[in-house]
Amino acid sequence: MGSLLASCGNTIEGMGQDTANAIDATQNAGQSVDRAASY
Repeated sequence: MGSLLASCGNTIEGMGQDTANAIDATQNAGQSVDRAASY
């Protein structure tokens, strides 16, 4: 987590990568909610 925060904003590429990671995390959270709701 620390390296993610450290790299945030260093370069445009780094920012894009952080954004992609955030999107992945959001999608994973959504899938977890879907699984929890199906129980």
